[in-house]
Amino acid sequence: MSGNDLRLAAERAIGILVGVASRRGTVTYTDLAKMLGMSIESPADRAKLGVILGEVAELGFAEWGVLLPSIAVGKGENMPSGRRPDDPKGPSGFYGWCLDNGFAIGDNPWWFVVQHQAKVYRAFAGA
Repeated sequence: MSGNDLRLAAERAIGILVGVASRRGTVTYTDLAKMLGMSIESPADRAKLGVILGEVAELGFAEWGVLLPSIAVGKGENMPSGRRPDDPKGPSGFYGWCLDNGFAIGDNPWWFVVQHQAKVYRAFAGA
């Protein structure tokens, strides 16, 4: 994915996530991928979605000071995907990006996510 393609895909994803946030909702990776013209069933598309969400995180945090990808979730537990910091293989996905970019997740990843989702909702749906 070229830099320009990544930027365009990230901007589309931001639009989708801002719309979801304005309703104080979450969106599954499956639905987000579909809206971006991808299939979560495809390993290549899953990898692309991860790259796009990393770009969304960077752009959203720089612009609004929030982690927009915190509202993109897996179906099972309604949490962002990736290995958590306590995983023996090390963190990945949302959690890996957060740690790589200086966020302290602490002992409770669930609480970390909920706090960041609340910040997203305040930014786009009001207090």
